[in-house]
Amino acid sequence: MLLVLQLWVTAFSIQLINQQSSVSASSLQEAEDGAVPFHDTFSVIWGDVLFDQHDDVVQLKLDQQSGSGFVSLENYMYAYFSASIKLPHDYTAGIVLAFYTSNSDDFSKNHDELDFEFLGNVKGKPWRLQTNIYGNGSVSRGREERFNFWFDPTTDFHNYSILWNHKHVVFFVDEIPIRELKQSEELGGDYPSKPMALYATMWDGSGWATNGGKYPVNYKYAPFKTSFKNFKINGCATNPIVEDQIEIPSYQTRSRMTHCINNPTETLQLWDLTSIEKQSLQWVRTHYLYYTYCQDTNRHYSTSLPECAAQDTIKLAKPGGYRSHRPKQRLGKPNS
Repeated sequence: MLLVLQLWVTAFSIQLINQQSSVSASSLQEAEDGAVPFHDTFSVIWGDVLFDQHDDVVQLKLDQQSGSGFVSLENYMYAYFSASIKLPHDYTAGIVLAFYTSNSDDFSKNHDELDFEFLGNVKGKPWRLQTNIYGNGSVSRGREERFNFWFDPTTDFHNYSILWNHKHVVFFVDEIPIRELKQSEELGGDYPSKPMALYATMWDGSGWATNGGKYPVNYKYAPFKTSFKNFKINGCATNPIVEDQIEIPSYQTRSRMTHCINNPTETLQLWDLTSIEKQSLQWVRTHYLYYTYCQDTNRHYSTSLPECAAQDTIKLAKPGGYRSHRPKQRLGKPNS
């Protein structure tokens, strides 16, 4: 059953790419053309980052001495970021693998951030996938969402991508959208609006990552290694400090980079999801989303966030294994 599902998801992903709507100014396929070599694009932040030049694979390592991480040499004002990632297997409780964009080094008090966070688990239990969005230092209004995987992310490489422009933010897994946040006047400064760098880090999150900290990292299973390849960045490189000096009169012009909006190649003007992508987004969120801040009654602010009105009717899945759910009707044809 799992093999059949994987084959179907692969075929389905190809359909999502090949059948983009002609209405879009650009396509996800065009955004993916930004393949980049690691050594020309990134620098090591700390720890042991391992390289296999034969297979073009980069590995982050976590052991009892240190975690590890790397960051892009450039900052980008709107971009498509992507990498193929293979997670470690066996006992991984307490481990956090983060693939994200941020500008916290330049804007410590009002930073922006877009997160993929992979949360490890005890032996025999699956990894969980968390996404988060911060804008202008809005850390007090966390926008976490958590998903089950529909495949085992430890047996092979899978693509994880973030599309960010002045219209929306979209998170993709194997070219399938799993989350979208649209820019709006109501969001105001909560929408990421300053240049960001791309990071990948692997570290000990024993205090919270697995069952609220119940299961810490067990270094008997170390070293833990996460593999990366096929890095892609297609975006508008810029200097975040210089651009932040520009006076911004209103949310519509908060872009910080006029030419990043006006240049269709660098801006990635994929401004709306196609009908196929909207269907697949709904499919993922129906079957694999098991936590959203919009339905967290312990976070009283969530009900007042503008994007949460549309989330109230979602029936959440249960956290668990690599479930296989197939839509009643095969997706792949645009809506009429």
